[in-house]
Amino acid sequence: MGALRIFLAVSVVIWHIPQKTVTWLHASIAVLLFFVISGFYMAMVVNEKYAGGGEGWRHKFYMARFFRIFPAYLVLQLVMVVWFLYTDTPTVFSSNLDMPVMPHALLSALNIFIAGQDVFQIFSLSIQESESNPVVQATLATMPKDFFDDHWMLVGQAWSLSSELFFYLLAPFIVLSLRRIVCLVAISLTIRWGLLSIDGFSSQVWGYHFFPATLCFFLLGSLGYHLYARIKNTPVAGAIGCVITVILFLIPAIEIFKYGGFPPIEKSTGYDTPILWAGYILFAVSLPFLFNVWKDNSFDRWIGEISYPLYLVHGLVIGVFFNVVRVPTGSLGWEIIVVLTSALIAGAVYLLVDRPIDAWRHRRFVKRSCQVDSGFKNYAIYPISILCLCALLIAHATLLSQFASPRASPAVLITVEKEHQFNIVKFDGRFFGVPFGVPISWGAPSYDSDSRLIIAASQDEVKSRIRDQGIRQVQTPILTFVDKEHQFNIVKFDGRFFGVPFGVPITWGAPRYDSDSRLIIAASQDEVESRIRDQGTRQGQTPILTFVDKEHQFNIVKFDGRFFGVPFGVPITWGAPGYDADPRLIIAVTQGEAASRIISRQAEKEMASRPKR
Repeated sequence: MGALRIFLAVSVVIWHIPQKTVTWLHASIAVLLFFVISGFYMAMVVNEKYAGGGEGWRHKFYMARFFRIFPAYLVLQLVMVVWFLYTDTPTVFSSNLDMPVMPHALLSALNIFIAGQDVFQIFSLSIQESESNPVVQATLATMPKDFFDDHWMLVGQAWSLSSELFFYLLAPFIVLSLRRIVCLVAISLTIRWGLLSIDGFSSQVWGYHFFPATLCFFLLGSLGYHLYARIKNTPVAGAIGCVITVILFLIPAIEIFKYGGFPPIEKSTGYDTPILWAGYILFAVSLPFLFNVWKDNSFDRWIGEISYPLYLVHGLVIGVFFNVVRVPTGSLGWEIIVVLTSALIAGAVYLLVDRPIDAWRHRRFVKRSCQVDSGFKNYAIYPISILCLCALLIAHATLLSQFASPRASPAVLITVEKEHQFNIVKFDGRFFGVPFGVPISWGAPSYDSDSRLIIAASQDEVKSRIRDQGIRQVQTPILTFVDKEHQFNIVKFDGRFFGVPFGVPITWGAPRYDSDSRLIIAASQDEVESRIRDQGTRQGQTPILTFVDKEHQFNIVKFDGRFFGVPFGVPITWGAPGYDADPRLIIAVTQGEAASRIISRQAEKEMASRPKR
């Protein structure tokens, strides 16, 4: 089933490419189907290679799984640490995260041990999606700010490996018994559908990352193995497998080449529609027949072996191409190059890391699995080793907090709103809608003051405001009246009326389009007309020079019932919108008050200019 596994892995790669031109299978569905395949294979190896190998067979199974998962993962971890050091990007292993030592050490442990990354993703995504429930609220209240920033996981997609590890832990006690599998499928489905029926527990978060709710997918595969054990020697199994192979080839081909990929998953329904569940079950039923056809095909087995390293390395490859080299997005040619490059690197990882260790793993744990263990096995060495490593991580976090300068998490691109031409970026605990082509120096002084940015506390709020802005931009401003006497147009837009002076350009619907101080904005046309006339009345008045303060270089001018201290050389368009907003002006009710404040301001300036001793 190597071709099937590589198809699922490539679907994940393509899904993660920004502004992709084509999609294959939705990445989340591909991962869930990987869980089904994993359940099939684990049931097979436990039943056929490990069980019956004596008292220590479970230990051998666990060690074999450890050496299957961790070598390639830890190599990529090391590469990511080096890469982030080269690009001066903070990581849990190289930076002071400005948080207490124990949470910092916990982040390091999650990166090394993998187990728990799926739980981490639950809370990280709950923040991004503004999803709240008592569990999320209680957890977030106990952890420091930015703890659940998903940038801290160096291999972001490794959360699914955490779910795999939890299943490996349970598999030797479950998959030998068909009755246990059925019972646990029922329990997992009850947990899954019970949670998803409660507000705040979505299918995309809890139905995807919460292991008790995804255990049913692994066990569907294990049920598939027990079906395989019953049909593998029947003559009809091969024919059915060939038919299923053709169907599984034709369906993706038609969806991809005719429709541009499988349909997207709606957020409102998630991964639990009747059609999707029918697909999961049919997929699990088809696995024994597919395996029966392809189990002896060496090429199929070889391409299946690179699916795991491909799943690991593709995030780094995509980041280098699109964020460092900055190849153009939306280009099918570059997308193909990214996929092929990821596959080549995955092949190298398999040849240099996975294959040598796999050969040793089979010699050490699989071929000797029928031998009964004898003698004392000091299994206490494992928890002792883990505790020692945890102590080192705590010491490491302590040293970083004491001797390294605090580093904030970097800006992380969350998603691309191609339709409205916005990137959504998470930085410093907030979400930013950044129009395409707008450069932002993240963390610099006043980096968030650009009027083109949309800033909110959640990703959903940013998306909503981007869509609202898009709706405004497609609206047509309506000219309702031309006031030639006062040289104003009155325009209706977005439910309001705007008095626009002749010659003032307005980009209707753009961010802060209504912040121009020359505009007169009101809820009705009559109110705008009234305010235009009032402004015209002021503009018809004549400013009167009442006093010249040569000593302090100020004119005192009476206008519109007030007295203005105007520094020499400062031009004022009396009566224009915002004419009195210049901070250099001194405004008072009487001439005496204006003169007094002029003297006070000059004294303050002289005091500030004196050299300090």
